[in-house]
Amino acid sequence: METLEYINSRFLGYFTTDAVATIEKIKSGNLEELIFITPRYLIPYLEFIRDHKRLFTAALTRPEEFHANTSFQKMFKHLFNPILERFCITETEKSYILSFYMNGIMGIAAEWLRKDCAESVEAITSLIIKYTLPTGNGIMPACQIYKPVNEGNL
Repeated sequence: METLEYINSRFLGYFTTDAVATIEKIKSGNLEELIFITPRYLIPYLEFIRDHKRLFTAALTRPEEFHANTSFQKMFKHLFNPILERFCITETEKSYILSFYMNGIMGIAAEWLRKDCAESVEAITSLIIKYTLPTGNGIMPACQIYKPVNEGNL
């Protein structure tokens, strides 16, 4: 477990954000501040992956050894769930939207690793942003943008 704490500490060291300020931002900041798919967050994340290729590859192939489920549960409780609530994502939809984003971003990261991180961090950051951020409507809660699809409005 000490090794995992060391890895987490190294990972968090790549970011310049204050955890307490981030939690406050989640509670009361404007919605634009809750978008973490930005260069400010993606670049340190991808730099960590690039700088620790073997470690990250091992974590992807053997997540149970890295207690990935426990880490994800903590992130869900303190980060993802409160953000999704601010964007009016329903309980039913939360697992789907998280799966979509997590698997999409991790899929891009895994492909980048498979190619030995040949593309720049900035290029991969742009790719992730391009394919994951909604465009056109600005940043708004889902409850203000989308109406559920039913037979009456197909």
